[in-house]
Amino acid sequence: MSVTLMRDLISAMKPYELLFNEPSDIIVAGRLRAAQFSSIISMTPWLMLANICNASALLIGFWGTPRLMEAIFWTASIFLVAGFVYISHRTRSSRALKKPHSKIRAVMNAFGLGTCWAALPIFFFQQSAPGLQTLIACLSAGTLCGGALALASIPAAALSFATPIVAASLTTLLMSGQKDHLLTAAVLFVYAAALIAGVFVYSEDLKNRVMLQIGAEEEARLRVAKLQGSGIRIVGEITSSIVHEVNQPLSAATLYLHTALKLLRLDPRHRKADPESVIEQALAQIGKASQIIGRLRNFFTGQASDVAALHLHPLIEETCRQFEAAAARSKIVLELRLEAESDIIYADSVHISQALTNLIDNAVDATALSPLRRIVVSTSLTSDRRMRTEVRDSGPGVPAALAGALFTPFCTTKKERVGIGLAVSRSIIEAHDGKIWLEPADEGGAAFCFVLPLASTDAGQKG
Repeated sequence: MSVTLMRDLISAMKPYELLFNEPSDIIVAGRLRAAQFSSIISMTPWLMLANICNASALLIGFWGTPRLMEAIFWTASIFLVAGFVYISHRTRSSRALKKPHSKIRAVMNAFGLGTCWAALPIFFFQQSAPGLQTLIACLSAGTLCGGALALASIPAAALSFATPIVAASLTTLLMSGQKDHLLTAAVLFVYAAALIAGVFVYSEDLKNRVMLQIGAEEEARLRVAKLQGSGIRIVGEITSSIVHEVNQPLSAATLYLHTALKLLRLDPRHRKADPESVIEQALAQIGKASQIIGRLRNFFTGQASDVAALHLHPLIEETCRQFEAAAARSKIVLELRLEAESDIIYADSVHISQALTNLIDNAVDATALSPLRRIVVSTSLTSDRRMRTEVRDSGPGVPAALAGALFTPFCTTKKERVGIGLAVSRSIIEAHDGKIWLEPADEGGAAFCFVLPLASTDAGQKG
């Protein structure tokens, strides 16, 4: 009940958010709390071990002196409080991530431990020999620094630990009246001020990192939602194209089979064609339909969009390797110029690979009968930090009459193709917040270009 009352009183104060680093936004506060306690819990064993080692060092320093019993009692108190804090943090670690008032307990634990260390200069410094005074000063300063930094994710806890130690040390030094002690007190004051400032800087930096991570995850979530939502649009746009393309060879096969059936019903002496050859042509058309379906299978895998941060250069290299044999048969030089300084994007690797496959496949077909047979796949960064990919070929180019409608379904320069590849590529690129277009090549041919947004540094490290 007392913990709840203390939490309510402190929550009503203006400095609450600053001291406890507790934003008003529930989602941000929960994530930040998890980061804070994760940091503290990971440091707790080492902080408690440092406390025990420092207390043991003091006990050894007082060994054989008249104040040994006092040192033993003080050391025992450090051992007990440090053990209690360690056990408390370990047993409450899982619940601490869910309960805001766990920060109050962390503050109380820090204050208890800091008070024990504050007793060191008050009860031992004045009556000790110069050597022991130096030992006390070193142990107090080291413990002050280590504890404040270990608890820096929650400024109130760091202050609760550091304030008793600093106040006791300054009081002891000032009460001595000695010149060197006064100088030490001035140095300690500056040191403590810098340490406390560092605590607030670290706390604010931790909050900013958490908020940046949440923002990057939200951006990735929106992109996934956009890709999944655009899946219906993509399917609707190309379904008619697929049906039309597959229907062509099936219609031809049906016609050949009807012809073969008529020939078989005729007297062999009156047949103008061999039924067996006509059936073979029907089988060839059925095989062609099977090839078309196989070519589209990679796009329609039944998998949901799997958007993640990925390197585009290896994906380009892998896609180009699939065309090495075809390029070699047609004596085409396939060249890669992957010069972009950064190639990390947020994308579905299967979809981007399909878009690249369509562009490179078109380039191979366009270049196969040209005198100069070269395809160059290159990357670069644009002035607005987007990644540009270009597939440039030395083929005959694209007729001006078709250039404007080239990315629409059924638009093609090849009689044996219906023309859904570029439409699919456009849908994929635009679903990834990109843009695709055609440029005339300087030395003839065509250059298909697309740009995709780079992943941010912090978001990219999440994927």
